[in-house]
Amino acid sequence: ITIKLSTFGYNTAMEWWTFVGMIFTNAARSLAVDLGALFLAFAAIKAVFPFALDLHHRVLLAIASFLPTYPPMSQQLPSG
Repeated sequence: ITIKLSTFGYNTAMEWWTFVGMIFTNAARSLAVDLGALFLAFAAIKAVFPFALDLHHRVLLAIASFLPTYPPMSQQLPSG
């Protein structure tokens, strides 16, 4: 039977910069895993529905058609 006597998740005799390095390494690894998962998700969508990633053009055009259009700034300013 082993009893864990450490309150912290790391050895307290460890130097501070080692701890900081571990934090940055864990953050970089988590970011890489998240970006990899996002890439795989888009690759899977593209494999199953080849046209799906091209639909954003239609959606943006549909949204833009509902937005009001304003005259150029040169026409809005009073002359004089």
